[in-house]
Amino acid sequence: MPPAPPARNFRLTVLMLVGLVAGAYLAFGIATAKQTLGCDFQVYRAAADRFLAGLPLYDTSISSTGSCNLFYYPPSFVALVVPFAVLGETLGNAAWIAFLVVSYVVGCALLPVRWEVKLAVFLAGAVSWPFIFGVRIGQVAPILYLLFAVGWRWLERRPAVTGFAVGLGVLVKLQPIVIVGWLVVRRMWSGLAGVAAAGVVAAGLAIVGLGAWIEMVSVLRNLDNAITAPTNVSLGAIAYQHGLPLEAASLLGIVGILARGRIPCGGRRVAGRLADHLDPLRPDPAAAGRLASPATAMVGGPHPGVTGMGVAAVHADRDLSGRVLPRPARGADRGLARAPARRDECRPRAGRCVIACFATAT
Repeated sequence: MPPAPPARNFRLTVLMLVGLVAGAYLAFGIATAKQTLGCDFQVYRAAADRFLAGLPLYDTSISSTGSCNLFYYPPSFVALVVPFAVLGETLGNAAWIAFLVVSYVVGCALLPVRWEVKLAVFLAGAVSWPFIFGVRIGQVAPILYLLFAVGWRWLERRPAVTGFAVGLGVLVKLQPIVIVGWLVVRRMWSGLAGVAAAGVVAAGLAIVGLGAWIEMVSVLRNLDNAITAPTNVSLGAIAYQHGLPLEAASLLGIVGILARGRIPCGGRRVAGRLADHLDPLRPDPAAAGRLASPATAMVGGPHPGVTGMGVAAVHADRDLSGRVLPRPARGADRGLARAPARRDECRPRAGRCVIACFATAT
């Protein structure tokens, strides 16, 4: 049963207000971009132009990362960029930015959580610097976020869809491949079948000329330690820039990655304790704890900052024991009545941790 007219009107009003706020933040970020506007997209477009001209995708002589003139993404990713590249530099960049924004919006809409959690996650991400900066340079994080949302939504009922989304993520950027290992450990064979289906897509793209995986590996192997890149703002890179030796800074960077993964996996308990101080009069302290959860996912750079909003949603829709908070009963007061929780609404802790690994890696 659809919500009553007053509730529907309230939702529409909230949606419009949230949309206006998010739009204002994004518009300001794009208007002040200057030379960084479309920085990454121009790299993708140049690679697509080389592909259309029959030239090699990769420059195997590059040895450093962090600049706006280097392409080291999977060759299959070019297939997604070609339709935007043929539009030209300006129009193609505008269309690409719109595509990234739509990817983020659809990703939030697909999250298998209650509507207020979706809205909170959308707003928290949309006004954050990682999202605004990533969109204005044309970074792929919103695409990975959309694939993450698809994978999470059908994780239990159609794991083959999850596997296919993971496989497509690997075709966009390599880091989601860590989830393939998780599917193996969990013996989710239908999920692995979905990954194999994505592999068939990759093979088809290789037939038409997008199969330079060996060249990509050569480029990645020749890259210097990313810790030394001046644009790197990771924990290890910052320590290196302040005089810490390279070996020690690299180790600190690994510790930082592990810490970012641990925060989403175990930060729920901390958020719950914080809830007593944030909203002590609320009958459900866990619900107040959801206010603190997005902060646990916003640790790191632009990439985990965007995909990490999915981690916030994972925690925000669960109580302190890890069980999914039940949805409101149909036709009942949506502020009080709760439908009984189903058995399949309890996600394994390992599932939350692998989502954290995805957000941390990307």
